[in-house]
Amino acid sequence: MIGNEASRLEVIRAAARYDYPVSDIDGMLAEIERGYVTGPQP
Repeated sequence: MIGNEASRLEVIRAAARYDYPVSDIDGMLAEIERGYVTGPQP
């Protein structure tokens, strides 16, 4: 675990500088639900 609050905030700020490819919430929930039904895919 990261030591102090300042270190934690710096990690969050660093991560927030990037754009991560994500779907809209409905798309993500649909993908999760499909995973429950079909199981892990290779």
